[in-house]
Amino acid sequence: MTETQEVWRLAHPSQECELGPEATLTEATLTVRYDFENASGTYEWTSFQFQGVSAFVFLREELCRPDQFKALDKLLEVGDSPWLRELRESRVPSAGDARHYRIYFDEYGCYEVLASAFLPGN
Repeated sequence: MTETQEVWRLAHPSQECELGPEATLTEATLTVRYDFENASGTYEWTSFQFQGVSAFVFLREELCRPDQFKALDKLLEVGDSPWLRELRESRVPSAGDARHYRIYFDEYGCYEVLASAFLPGN
């Protein structure tokens, strides 16, 4: 089994999402936004980003493996990633400094991202 290390946690549990996460890729930047219920009972949005994105995939909840469920509400870095190794072996130039990140949103699914940097956002 591949080892993972926690990098960051969502500021608000994904169970509080009303609409769920949204992902937008522009050039090599992936922005993931999600909504949450604030103390007054209304919903607001927050986001985080990945920069230097080589690849990403989203798997709906029913397609997720047990190791992906372990990324509930937290960003994990996947060590010795077979996916990242495959890209490096195929000589994808942007994969050289990439890391494999994983995050799971309750009842939505899992994002797997190969990127050179993570920015926690607001």
